[in-house]
Amino acid sequence: MENQPDRLFGGILLAQSVLYAVLEKTVFSPCAALKEDGSHMSCHYSGETVFVFAVLLVLLSVAYLITKNRAKQKGVALAMGPCALISAFVPGGVIPLCMMNTMQCRILHQPGTLIFGILIAGTAFAAQ
Repeated sequence: MENQPDRLFGGILLAQSVLYAVLEKTVFSPCAALKEDGSHMSCHYSGETVFVFAVLLVLLSVAYLITKNRAKQKGVALAMGPCALISAFVPGGVIPLCMMNTMQCRILHQPGTLIFGILIAGTAFAAQ
């Protein structure tokens, strides 16, 4: 039963990461509007980048769950923290968003990503 906290943290990390990925493609998704020339706005690329980070977090949380060695679990958790924090600051930080504060990327995408990124990073750091 000494592995119980590790399984608990692994399950929480997996649930948070899967929820992050699903919400990023549904609720937190930036608007799908195109520019007049038919190209995507920069917020589209922000959403795609955050989704890639969310999938990476899912894979890392699965690795945390299937790893039996505690030192390796700590290493995986240590990798998840910065990944989650970087994903939190992609919208509006790394990739610019729309200028209007009433756009979906500013109302849902940016705060939702920030909340989930910090939440997952906190859980990953607590799992160490």
